[in-house]
Amino acid sequence: MKYRISSLLTIPYKLIGLLLIVHSFSLIIFFFTYPTIIFIFLYFIFSVLLYRWIGSFKHVSINKNGLYISNLWKKIYLPFSAIESVSEPNYGATSEIVINLFNSSPFGKKIRFAPKFLQANKIAKKLESLSRRRSAK
Repeated sequence: MKYRISSLLTIPYKLIGLLLIVHSFSLIIFFFTYPTIIFIFLYFIFSVLLYRWIGSFKHVSINKNGLYISNLWKKIYLPFSAIESVSEPNYGATSEIVINLFNSSPFGKKIRFAPKFLQANKIAKKLESLSRRRSAK
């Protein structure tokens, strides 16, 4: 039985970033005047950078044998033995957990996700202990 450890807000995070990009692009098209274009262009750059940062969040579920990771189009399974380390959340702009893998996966060597609300430390410690236990075997 698998259960979700990533936030339900993963999809809205991605959609809001995408909507900001579309909105800023439409502002560039419809309000193309010299004084305002600089601010609109900066808004567009900010939106793209925000989406690049938040858009890389994955949906993560766990069961007793490993992790199920999805980016909404592709879903993969990773055993706990594939985990090299798990970062502790830093509670900056968002609390995020980064899973570093020994080998590259279809999503890269780092898996980033937003954990469930107020459970970031608990999830990070559980993943770290499960990965250590599996790699020791």
